[in-house]
Amino acid sequence: MKTERYLEQIERLNCRIEFKVNELKNLREIALVVKSATTDDMKVQSGSPQNKMENICIEIVDKENELKELINHMINKKDQLVSEIEQLENINEYKVLIMRYVECRRMRDIADTLNYSVKNIERIRTKAIENFTLMYKDEKDLSC
Repeated sequence: MKTERYLEQIERLNCRIEFKVNELKNLREIALVVKSATTDDMKVQSGSPQNKMENICIEIVDKENELKELINHMINKKDQLVSEIEQLENINEYKVLIMRYVECRRMRDIADTLNYSVKNIERIRTKAIENFTLMYKDEKDLSC
């Protein structure tokens, strides 16, 4: 696995969590629509509002559980990544990797925060990735 891809795990997990949150929001909105529907508006059959509501509620609970698992997974990955990045000796490399890959900040924001140019931040990030790869290449099968 490439080092950058390994470091980007948190950002990918954040995206997955956002997607799950939106799915859950949509399901809850559908549940409100189904709940407000009256049986007068629909023919009585196996797809009655009650059965639909029950199915939606089950799906909501399932999605909530998936979301909880995903959040716990992200928290564990973040803790692991932070402890690995903490092993870097250079404080600027540490700061840049934490801000970029744990806090998921953009290079411009990191440059502004640290009072460096974006080009300098990119140089620090490149060096930090090289050093991270050297530290963990055997353990994690990382490559540049």
